[in-house]
Amino acid sequence: MILGWCLYTLLISGARFTLGRLYWRRGRSSAGTAPSGPETARWGTAFAIGAGLAGAGWGAVGVLLYPAAHLEHQVFLVFILGGMMLGSVSVLAPRLDAFLAFILPTGLVPVVRLLAQGHAQQDEAHLAMGVLAFLFTIATLLTTRRIHLTIVSSLNLQFENQDLVEDLQAAKSHAEALNERLEVRVQERTAELRRSTEQLRAEIAQREQIEEELLRARKLESLGVLAGGIAHD
Repeated sequence: MILGWCLYTLLISGARFTLGRLYWRRGRSSAGTAPSGPETARWGTAFAIGAGLAGAGWGAVGVLLYPAAHLEHQVFLVFILGGMMLGSVSVLAPRLDAFLAFILPTGLVPVVRLLAQGHAQQDEAHLAMGVLAFLFTIATLLTTRRIHLTIVSSLNLQFENQDLVEDLQAAKSHAEALNERLEVRVQERTAELRRSTEQLRAEIAQREQIEEELLRARKLESLGVLAGGIAHD
């Protein structure tokens, strides 16, 4: 029976390990992005089923490997199952469905076994152990729920901060694009002003040259008139 239970546990652990490897390989094959939409639900369901099968294996320990005639071995077994329940908190707290699938058979099956033996034998020790195991399971559930809510709040805050950072980056990119366009417009206007200034200077120089030629022509005309008068006299 022990070898059969060990073989079952190894098979479930190997299947869950393979599932995890397939998930990460799926992420790498999709350019590092995790599955989304209905595919995410399928992966989550498979993960919860794996956790439930593992919990069923540990819950079966409370029945198949339960030493009915040795109280100290029963206490040792209960402590082992309690340690597995506490160990699952840190791993399965992000997903309550997987945690419930694991902890309900792991925690409640030994409780039922202890209460049934205590009721059948009218043994207060087993009844007390069953009640304490039940209270321990409930306390673990409540603690895990608080941890789950903390994780969800942290993730929501992280996603909100990520959205805020993305909005700020988008605003920064937009401002940089506006600055680049503004710089291009300024350069264009500066070039236009430079061309207009050069054209104005050329026109002023041309006008000065025309005025000099006009003044020279008037001087020549005056000399011509003077020369004509002298010649007439």
